[in-house]
Amino acid sequence: MVHPGDKITVPDVPSKTPAPPKETPKPKPKPKPKPKFTPFPGTKYFGTGKNNKYVTQLGTALIKHGYKDFYKVGAGPKWSESDRKAVQAFQVSQGWSGKDADGIPGKETWDRLITGKGIKARVKTQAKHAAPMSAPVKEEVSYSNNLDGWIRQALAVMNQHGIPGSYEGIHRAIVRESGGNPKACNNWDSNAKAGTPSCGLMQVISPTFKAYHVSGTSWDVFDPVANIAAACNYAAKTYGSIDNVNGAY
Repeated sequence: MVHPGDKITVPDVPSKTPAPPKETPKPKPKPKPKPKFTPFPGTKYFGTGKNNKYVTQLGTALIKHGYKDFYKVGAGPKWSESDRKAVQAFQVSQGWSGKDADGIPGKETWDRLITGKGIKARVKTQAKHAAPMSAPVKEEVSYSNNLDGWIRQALAVMNQHGIPGSYEGIHRAIVRESGGNPKACNNWDSNAKAGTPSCGLMQVISPTFKAYHVSGTSWDVFDPVANIAAACNYAAKTYGSIDNVNGAY
């Protein structure tokens, strides 16, 4: 109890110390966007009759890196001889030859063009339009005596004569027709019964072989290169290209 005259001692109340203001965190810098790089889609997207976005992308890259003179109206999705010549010119400029400079992009060609890395400058002494595939073939390419070599040699001959066709289209037809046996001969179908059996890698009858024989190749229907070239010549005249043939022809 408090009486009059008593001293009252009031304890000190500690004052509240205000909390320091919170620091606003600095915004983290946004990471730089990674450059877009389209992985190599595969050779099946390039060559005679192909029409897709990768052909456009390839042509755009070629134009960007100094091969614009091969294109009259710019890059497009439909594969053309302009694309093949531009690719071949690029490949030759990289120091490649033979099957590595056939005008069809492989992974290394694609990667260099799309990323822009490791590209060697265009050969200044090169003609405006790349030489046909036969030029490097005559100088330094020898073909193996097997299915791969026969197809590649036939493609070089076909290119000289303006006969369309791709490695894939020819290979598909050979596997279907003869299984890769250059001595194969059909002795049971209607052609055989008529006295003109289908023979060779592409199973060509003698009259067709003679009618569509390609100069510079053997007159032997069993010769692999001559057989391929004649069959592709016939297919080009009849179907537009061997690439368009997916069954008996």
